[in-house]
Amino acid sequence: CVATVKKFAATLTEDVKKDFKKIEGEFKKFCKGTKSKENRF
Repeated sequence: CVATVKKFAATLTEDVKKDFKKIEGEFKKFCKGTKSKENRF
């Protein structure tokens, strides 16, 4: 779980990190591409 969040955070740009709505959208995109245990998160 923590590793997945760290991977996701590493993909964000500074612009996205400043806007909660953008973070939410990027997180949904990120989760669509995950597999196995990470997908359940």
